[in-house]
Amino acid sequence: MVAPQLLDYLDLSGCVVTGDAMFTQHALCIQIVEADGQFVLPVKANQKTLQHAIADAFMPAVVAKGHQPIGLEEVFVSDISLGHGRIETRYLTVTSELNDYLDFPHIQQVFRLQRVIQHQVTGKITYQVIFGITSLSREQCPADKLMALIRSHWHIENRLHYVRDVTFYEDASRIRHTKRQRLLATLNNLVIGLIRRCGKFDYIPEGRRYFNANYDEALQLLL
Repeated sequence: MVAPQLLDYLDLSGCVVTGDAMFTQHALCIQIVEADGQFVLPVKANQKTLQHAIADAFMPAVVAKGHQPIGLEEVFVSDISLGHGRIETRYLTVTSELNDYLDFPHIQQVFRLQRVIQHQVTGKITYQVIFGITSLSREQCPADKLMALIRSHWHIENRLHYVRDVTFYEDASRIRHTKRQRLLATLNNLVIGLIRRCGKFDYIPEGRRYFNANYDEALQLLL
């Protein structure tokens, strides 16, 4: 993984690093905090013990009759958005009660994000749950601010990686040579940036179809 080398070149002071679950590593989190940065990262099967501990914390405890379960002090926020033909509702639950229990560096809060997505055309409803950790304390980052940070990461994912995979069919590409894959990704990023920069289109597929039919304007945009 090249992330440690890349972070060495960056000034992380006052920055919040987000990423995929592959970045949820002890050494990387220590590196970020020691560079005066903070992290918000998902926890998946690559950190199975940590994932199970967080999941168990948010599950109702099973107790004998006549006894009350011991609940964690939790904070809960939710929001809803409409776009791209779907309604997405997000529920974020956050606690600091596991900080001393978890064997992971610099944890100040853990969270569970539940996403309920209703597709307006088909009526299909999908559900997703994501667990995660952050080095930001509750005072530094209340639940509503943490929700915004998580959404900002997904915003990058949706505006770049999703477009490359779905509109530019990168996932279906038969190119297997590493350098050619990087070149293709670079060219796709360039096209996405140029279409957004021209400011004429609400959606990338719309811009792509337009320039496919108007090569002279595409050339002018490139130049």
